[in-house]
Amino acid sequence: MKYERALLPEDSGKQVGRIVDRFALLAVAGEMATDAGITGWRTGDAYNAAKTCLAAWLKDRGHAANQEEADALDKVRRFMTANQYTRFADWDDEKNRPANMVGYRRVVRGSNATEAVTTFYVLSSGWKEICGTSDMIKAAKLCRDEGWLDTDTGSPKNQKAIRLPEIGVKKVYVFNSTVIG
Repeated sequence: MKYERALLPEDSGKQVGRIVDRFALLAVAGEMATDAGITGWRTGDAYNAAKTCLAAWLKDRGHAANQEEADALDKVRRFMTANQYTRFADWDDEKNRPANMVGYRRVVRGSNATEAVTTFYVLSSGWKEICGTSDMIKAAKLCRDEGWLDTDTGSPKNQKAIRLPEIGVKKVYVFNSTVIG
């Protein structure tokens, strides 16, 4: 139990927790074999070896979250990046309305020509498409936790009521430009 706690990364998902259990078991077995004089190792060598192997596994995996969570975030980022100009209607150009639009893209330019803030307003139907087989509510929470989704301060809701061009007030998912990296 002490090895499991020591090896478990903070904020890791249950999948990583199960792998940590296995590395901890190896560490315990190695330490017991060392105590019994079987390995010829120093006390702590088995634990350090398990810790090193776990670190390599985590590095190769790229994250400590559940794979489904990482996949959901990756799916959202890939969709938004790939479709930011083709599936999002331009907020200020009523002639730019894709037939299969998922929402609106609004670009607000600053005083400097290189300064611009892009916001994406995703319709509920668009969010369903973006999420695909991922849980929509969980994906929105993950995006919110990642800092991509702008919500009302203090509100547990992941959508905001926004007056959209030609549509009027709708509840939408409001993404800031960090979603595209």
